[in-house]
Amino acid sequence: MAALPAGAWVVLDIKSDFAATGERVVQALRADGRARQVVFQLYRPEDVALFKRWQAQLDLPGPIVTAYLSHRSVDTVAREGARLGVRAFTLPMWRLAAFSHRPDGLSMFVHPVHDCEAWHEAQAARVRGIYTRTDVRCGHG
Repeated sequence: MAALPAGAWVVLDIKSDFAATGERVVQALRADGRARQVVFQLYRPEDVALFKRWQAQLDLPGPIVTAYLSHRSVDTVAREGARLGVRAFTLPMWRLAAFSHRPDGLSMFVHPVHDCEAWHEAQAARVRGIYTRTDVRCGHG
């Protein structure tokens, strides 16, 4: 965290034991004081409740909810996330075509974007951001 520039964020993509790993992160952030720069990515409904508890203790920005592991439709995940106050939503590119209703105020991110075709598809869908490799260069427009 000490090397993280001001105004930059770290997005945590915890795929191990979310509760245990997240608790260790929260303990470190209590000592560090840079909680505003850490964004938790949430995969499961139980992650949301745990995150809300941590957010009540620290000045954490809102989470990114992802439909990566969800068996529910992306519309359902987005709608329920928005109802709970989530403002950032990630879904896999392969599920983008099934996303037919974006709740107002919900920023959308997609992954993986590994080539220019996927990049342009994401742009056409008006996504806010992409998960990509640093070597993908497609230009703008």
